[in-house]
Amino acid sequence: MQNSNVITSGDSVRLRFLNVAEFEASGQNGQLMTLAAIVCLLIVAIAIAKSL
Repeated sequence: MQNSNVITSGDSVRLRFLNVAEFEASGQNGQLMTLAAIVCLLIVAIAIAKSL
């Protein structure tokens, strides 16, 4: 899932990322893709928090 538009605000990034995931996902995999996006974002957020 590549998103060329990166916004510095955490909430904006999450909303943009979830919107992309929601639009790209279709059928039964929609919820799974959204869940995967949330999990990936959580991992990235934890990694960023630890590096600060």
